[in-house]
Amino acid sequence: MAPPSFFIRIFRIALITVVHAIPAPYWSPEPSEQPPTTAKLEVCPYPHPSSGVVEKPITPNPHVLDLNTADDLINNLCAEIILIFARGTGNPGNIGVSLGYPLFEAMRDGLNQTVIAQGVLPYPAKAIGYLKGGSTEGVDSMVTLTYKARCQCPNSGLVLAGFSQGAQVLRRTISYLPAPLADRVVAVLSFSDSKFPRPLPKPWDTKHISLCQKMDWICDEEYTALNGRHYSALYIPFLGVVVEQLRERIRLMQEGRRKKSDEREGEDFCNFRVSHAS
Repeated sequence: MAPPSFFIRIFRIALITVVHAIPAPYWSPEPSEQPPTTAKLEVCPYPHPSSGVVEKPITPNPHVLDLNTADDLINNLCAEIILIFARGTGNPGNIGVSLGYPLFEAMRDGLNQTVIAQGVLPYPAKAIGYLKGGSTEGVDSMVTLTYKARCQCPNSGLVLAGFSQGAQVLRRTISYLPAPLADRVVAVLSFSDSKFPRPLPKPWDTKHISLCQKMDWICDEEYTALNGRHYSALYIPFLGVVVEQLRERIRLMQEGRRKKSDEREGEDFCNFRVSHAS
């Protein structure tokens, strides 16, 4: 007969599957009347981790618009700061209205720099992806978008972020990014990371901001799906602190901004090749 721990594990997996199949409650902010200041740049080649070469460009998500979706980067925009966000399981669009858009809005309103946002796509954000440690398709897409941002907008600072399964995708993405790219990353933001508080490997550990709301049973080991809670709007109260952290990190990045060889690095990133996320 199987040990009790086996049945407990099966029960937990079943709960995760059911809970992640339920859409998170929405947070509906008033849309800003004035869009962020951006400048269009010509698209440059960028690698796709699945194949090593780009066969076709990423296209915007046609299904959900408005606050659920952010496609600034793939629409060839640039700004001083670029947010790339991987949403949680079941969240709509490609950025999700419950946390992705509020984070973007908080950054846009709270930073002194211009800000654009891009949701990770294609990325199904289904429960099976969470159970596998994060969607492989989502990882492929987030790696691709990060390279695109670095190539298309070589002078921009990047903020890579993810919630729940998106935090899993983010962790896996980091493992495919070369260390020199960290010089242009302002921060790596994890919300409700199932591996909290495990740090990221160097040099990404110094960029990492990982947030776990008390009683969030995905990241708080003291709770389970039976007595805890888990939805992205729990993290909205943290956004003011997050923006303060970003403001300081941007200042430090500007003070230490390096090198005359930076433009050449941008070209190298455009031609970089990575292996398939597995």
